[in-house]
Amino acid sequence: MDTIHPTGILVFQCQGEDVLLVLCSHTSVLWFLKNTSNVLVMINWSVFVTTILIRLMTYYYYANELMLQSSNIGNAIWESKWYEEPQKVKQMMIIMIMRSNKALALVIGPFTTMTLSTFQGTTVLHTKYELISHSQKR
Repeated sequence: MDTIHPTGILVFQCQGEDVLLVLCSHTSVLWFLKNTSNVLVMINWSVFVTTILIRLMTYYYYANELMLQSSNIGNAIWESKWYEEPQKVKQMMIIMIMRSNKALALVIGPFTTMTLSTFQGTTVLHTKYELISHSQKR
């Protein structure tokens, strides 16, 4: 799988939003355990965390689509009538088919590939960690 190393801004946005999500969720859970009476603040934190999750999911969704669509290029070329073209075009098409065997992927630095399964896995693991850590505190 080939990787596309995006500019630093995308890496910092994704990593920054992940860190922001973790910090805000930890802060909000600790605050909720102490002050459960203020409903407006609870709603505000919930909207904030949901907004960050939606933004992250958007990045991961389009990175996943890029990987899926780039893997379909070889099939699309194969299903065309490339074999009826001149020899030069046939050679170029074969090279394109061979090149498209490796899907493109966006990565977040050296850490992970951006896919929906990665997003889902990190979100689920984070949620499980939250539940376990706070159930042990009680």
